Amino acid sequence: MTFDKDYIAVITGACGGIGESVAHALAKEGVSLALLDNNASQLATLVATLQNNHPQPIAGFNVDVADDRSVAEAFTAIGRQLGPVGYLVNGAGVLCHASVAETQPQDWTKTFAVNATGVFNTSRHAANLMMAQRKGSIVTIASNAARVPRATMAAYCASKAAAQAFTYALGLEVAPYGIRCNVVAPGSTDTPMLRGMWHSESDRQNTLNGNPQQFRIGIPLNKVATAEEIAAAVCFYLCEESGQTTLSTYWSTVAPHSAAAKRTRRITWKRYSPIRCRQNVNYPNQWQTGDPTVQERRYSYMICSVIFSIFTLLTPRR
Repeated sequence: MTFDKDYIAVITGACGGIGESVAHALAKEGVSLALLDNNASQLATLVATLQNNHPQPIAGFNVDVADDRSVAEAFTAIGRQLGPVGYLVNGAGVLCHASVAETQPQDWTKTFAVNATGVFNTSRHAANLMMAQRKGSIVTIASNAARVPRATMAAYCASKAAAQAFTYALGLEVAPYGIRCNVVAPGSTDTPMLRGMWHSESDRQNTLNGNPQQFRIGIPLNKVATAEEIAAAVCFYLCEESGQTTLSTYWSTVAPHSAAAKRTRRITWKRYSPIRCRQNVNYPNQWQTGDPTVQERRYSYMICSVIFSIFTLLTPRR
């Protein structure tokens, strides 16, 4: 993968499972890093580890992404200490694991403050900087829970759906400036967040096999994703090789019998093939290369135009 080493990559939630894996992956590529997290001790340990193994500038910033002032100060410090921001990974996230009846208003508010408002805060500041330099890439780590409902995870599902929708809308606004916005939506991934939901071996097995009581279907590959696998998808969206890809989502382990999964199976090859990565702005869910629906519409318009022209020419003028 190719990255512009003149620009800094900002990673929020850098001490989380996926965020940390993204940090290690980008560090191996020689990208300078600004790591944002609200856990100061873990952040210091991560920064020290990366600095000991990689020569490029790497710094940590203790930031609460839900606090816009904290985010603004961090981006100012990043520009002053490290350089221009060219990449942003929205990796900060929290989980509210409770039924709707048991979810308290403060839990709902906290979940949205980090998972949705946090994405807004960091993306807004990053996009303003990127628009000035007319270059940049933003990747939001959402979840396939934004698309496939999960019992006892309503707040998490809704907040991740909001983050995805926001990223798409932002992508439309900043595309004229050469800035790309994409989403990585993992399924069950081996991180502290997922392991915190497992209280016994049966819980782990239910993740793989499914849980009919919660209308949840299992994972066809019979394994959870690793954080490194998800980080690889994030890095692809950031790198120069995906320079023609925006408003796209990488979906991971969608339930095979859900309506979302059926649609995913139909479009997966079109959407993620390296050859087919230019989206049709007029039809956001379809692609210009090889999509039969778009081609049929195009041919229909051409035929109608020809018929109308012939009719106009043959109609006698009065």
